[in-house]
Amino acid sequence: MKKIFKDFLATTVALLVVLYIIKGVKITGNWSTFLIVAFGLYFLFFLVKPIAKIIFLPINYITLNFFSLVLNTVLLFALTKILPQFTISEFYFSGFSYQGFVIPQAQINQLYVLLIASILITLVSTLLRWFLN
Repeated sequence: MKKIFKDFLATTVALLVVLYIIKGVKITGNWSTFLIVAFGLYFLFFLVKPIAKIIFLPINYITLNFFSLVLNTVLLFALTKILPQFTISEFYFSGFSYQGFVIPQAQINQLYVLLIASILITLVSTLLRWFLN
């Protein structure tokens, strides 16, 4: 029971981090809507994902676990279709410059936003689960 709560907490915090960092990820509603989206994300990543990983096991081995990123992105896109309050859309990145290091301005489309969000959710939730154990 503790492990389930810790995993849900890590997923919820990871979703909160992604909401604050990426402009294209939005949840319309209040905190109860946020918790429903977090539970949906937890359900998809920790119950549906292992089944899909078993189904696509040969592809995952051939691609050296890169297919796991694709699977995370597809599950995140599925969550946007299941819950209409959770949207991931394209946005305009205005650029960044710091002491000679420059990231140019760009229009980020929905696929890249999904990829970036799935990478961030995976990294943050993995780090939090590692620290909570």
